Amino acid sequence: MADHFKKIGRMAGCPASINESAVNGWTDVFTVKASDIADASLTTKGDSVSLQLCKIPTGCAVKGVALNVKKAFTVEDGTLTASVGDSSDAVALVAAQDIKTAGVKAPTAGFVPAKATGGTVSEVVLKIATEASKGSPSGIADGELKVYLQVVSCG
Repeated sequence: MADHFKKIGRMAGCPASINESAVNGWTDVFTVKASDIADASLTTKGDSVSLQLCKIPTGCAVKGVALNVKKAFTVEDGTLTASVGDSSDAVALVAAQDIKTAGVKAPTAGFVPAKATGGTVSEVVLKIATEASKGSPSGIADGELKVYLQVVSCG
């Protein structure tokens, strides 16, 4: 089982508008579709794909994260989960959540940030994992989710 790192297209994420941020508290929103994850060459069962969503500037931290599966993902077999963290800890911000069912993922252990993330090289990473010996990234056929971030200045 291996983790394959990809960069997501710039247009997949954007800062929330001032009005949106004031109402909802989210500063950034990223849309991730099955086509961003699926890769016909990644046929090993249990492999995962990590997408770099953004870098966190020095003096800032991720205060909150939420996942909303707008359209359930499909994979040929087994479970399919998403977690949010950084390059050194894939579940630092959101523990693995089922993305084969649509909806806002209910808070569970690890749902709220476990640590502040910041620094010039820190990044927010979305990890999509298939089940060992059952699914592979090549079998991801459908789905869309949104990752909401609340990035705050700590200075």
